[in-house]
Amino acid sequence: MDVLLKSILKRITPLVIGGTITGIILIYFLGLFVSIVLNNIIWLIISTLLYKYHWKMNGLEDILILYIVIFSKLKKEKNKEQHS
Repeated sequence: MDVLLKSILKRITPLVIGGTITGIILIYFLGLFVSIVLNNIIWLIISTLLYKYHWKMNGLEDILILYIVIFSKLKKEKNKEQHS
């Protein structure tokens, strides 16, 4: 599972960094609300194209795996707190 998680994070990290940088730039020029909507649309298109043509896969699979890993870790921590 760790190898799969590392490969997913390698694919997602540039998208997160790019979205953060463009979000900061858009906030400066357009304001918060417009920048949130516009930045999400821009990076949705970019990530869809990257996943489809560069990695030749569906990005939803990566997101679902990340959610499964995150929720399983949260559930383990919650169970540890309840038993302590």
